[in-house]
Amino acid sequence: TSKSKDLASRDILAPSPEETRKTVEKAGLTTALGSLVPERSFTFEGISKDQIAIRTGVSLSDMILTIKERPKDQLLTNIKDIHQGLKKMGAGEGLLGMLDHMHLRFNNDELNRQELLDELESIVSMSVPEHGFSKDDRTGPLLQAGSWVAGVNLVSQAILKEDRIDTAKTLLRLETVADYFLGYVATEGTDKAGSEILSTMKVSLLKLKEIAGKE
Repeated sequence: TSKSKDLASRDILAPSPEETRKTVEKAGLTTALGSLVPERSFTFEGISKDQIAIRTGVSLSDMILTIKERPKDQLLTNIKDIHQGLKKMGAGEGLLGMLDHMHLRFNNDELNRQELLDELESIVSMSVPEHGFSKDDRTGPLLQAGSWVAGVNLVSQAILKEDRIDTAKTLLRLETVADYFLGYVATEGTDKAGSEILSTMKVSLLKLKEIAGKE
């Protein structure tokens, strides 16, 4: 159906952190993206829902990319942080309950790291322009955008670290991704996100599109 095609195109345009990792490996880069993730201390207090959505996306990306090597206690803390972010975004009890259950099962070793990864990936894919995490959620794809930008930043670092500029054409020249999010800014986003963050996004995306089009 056209709807399923749209969803498939979104997966290609804004790949999840795990898809990003696989693409990097396929390109021949050997740097583990998880090793490039900095220690972050995000707060979800005193900021807008838009900012919360982006930070939650970054947190999800960080966790997914470090899930194989990060100590168990840190992963459990990550799940709590993601739960806090989604709750403030207005996520429903069903999704929050899923995270609580995920935390419990992983803590009790009833869920291995690959299974945890699969469940986290499903959360990243939930946020698309037409839907938020609740009836009144206006964050649209900002969680997805935060996750994608965090991943691209790490890919850029890996390319520079290995001096593999030849891979940038495949991994970074993604004008279509900028177009994807610009489409949100110009349409659904006008009544879902604040004007300040939309203006900032538009300027940044136009600059990213310009850079992605260069040789």
